Amino acid sequence: EPGLGESGLGQWEGLTPDEVNARYGQAYARWQLTPSSEQIPGAEPLEAFLERVRRTKDRLLGALEVEQAVIVTHGGVIAALLAEALHADYAYLLQHLRLDNAGITAVEFEVGQTPVVLWINRTSHLEALHPSPRPEQGPTSPGGTRLGCPEAPAIRVGAKCRDR
Repeated sequence: EPGLGESGLGQWEGLTPDEVNARYGQAYARWQLTPSSEQIPGAEPLEAFLERVRRTKDRLLGALEVEQAVIVTHGGVIAALLAEALHADYAYLLQHLRLDNAGITAVEFEVGQTPVVLWINRTSHLEALHPSPRPEQGPTSPGGTRLGCPEAPAIRVGAKCRDR
């Protein structure tokens, strides 16, 4: 579902946080502190992204003829859905939630009802794959993770990743 795609990161796509900071005057560092206030050149505006996710969720809820559905999506979209469900600030959630790759977040959305968050970022199903402790991940990933690339924990767009 294209409406549940990650927010495009414009000119930051494929760059590491260190590269963004070098090219754009510490912009990634500022974004980490206040994600909603940093204007990324060429990126989808935050309000447009949040509205797109909300509109798509509402459309899917209205169209589903099943009691349960699974949506596989990206960390930013999950944070947007959680922000709506919890009446929370999106930027605050980006800063304070850990959303790992393949983590499972469950939210009950029923038309006309208050959403219920069942759990956030459950990763117990991954323990058999990674029995040793996993390194810390999240929006504050190390400077070597490329933004918009599949390995980026919470900022994934599925975009083409550029070589250094």
